[in-house]
Amino acid sequence: MLNDQLRLAMDTRAAQLAKLEESCRIAMMSAMAKANKAQRVQPHCWKGITPEQRAAIKKAQEVQRQEKEAQREAERAHNAEWEGQAVCLAQATMELEEQERQLGAEFRRGLGSFNQQLAKEQKAQQNYLNSIIYTNEPTAQYYLQFNTSSR
Repeated sequence: MLNDQLRLAMDTRAAQLAKLEESCRIAMMSAMAKANKAQRVQPHCWKGITPEQRAAIKKAQEVQRQEKEAQREAERAHNAEWEGQAVCLAQATMELEEQERQLGAEFRRGLGSFNQQLAKEQKAQQNYLNSIIYTNEPTAQYYLQFNTSSR
């Protein structure tokens, strides 16, 4: 039951983090789109600009490409870290399940041994009762003893 609760808590936390990550990614993309729209010169507007202006635009575009690649690389590293944590979590879960199976098997063996011992003791007690106690016939003196004591 604790293992199920742990899995449920970790799944819930992972879902929350995924939602948060997605909302941050959308916000970043929106902010980047607005910034790019404010900075980039439209291709049909290139007529009449100087070569220096073109070079500055191309340089700015190259910087943006490099920033985007760095962002993609950071996202890949982040995803790899999440995958690593998921693998560790899966491994820990498998180890806990194996330990639970072993403990259950050990418990069942101990319970079986205890039940066998209890059955032996009960059988010995029943044999004693059958061979000693239940075989003796009451004597006349036994009946006289109870008849005199009840009067």
